[in-house]
Amino acid sequence: MRVGYITYRTLDIFRNTTIVVLFSFVIISGFAEVISRYVLLKSLGWTEEILRYLNVWIILLGASIAVKRNAHLSVNFFLRFFRPEQSRRITQGVNIAILIFLAIFIFLGTKKTIRNIDQQILAFPISIAWFYLAIPVGSLLMFIDYLLLFIYEKHPFYKLERK
Repeated sequence: MRVGYITYRTLDIFRNTTIVVLFSFVIISGFAEVISRYVLLKSLGWTEEILRYLNVWIILLGASIAVKRNAHLSVNFFLRFFRPEQSRRITQGVNIAILIFLAIFIFLGTKKTIRNIDQQILAFPISIAWFYLAIPVGSLLMFIDYLLLFIYEKHPFYKLERK
């Protein structure tokens, strides 16, 4: 479990750091665009497209953190009408459905990323595949966290980080 924790913690630090860096860039670029547009009366031109793509990365990476913290919306109202064992089975069934959905997302997102490697965004000579990559990467991170929830019923590393 210790090696798994170190590997997961490294992945988690990378995910958190990436979110902070991307979000900082979004804020600074957005501020620069506002200043440029309303003070200098000239738009930068590249910010709208780049910020849109970076927001997708931030959202998908953040969604995987929400899985770890059990912070996604869920409907637990009906579970209280079942015995604990039945409630656990229903929750596991929901987790299996989510894992299947995420596996499809990983597959189709990877396919879309590969298909668009040669296409560039309008603002810079950067492949749009870097931005489509957010779909399989974010889905894979969520898949890992949901798989841990499915196996252990509670995220095994979340409590270790809170101590």
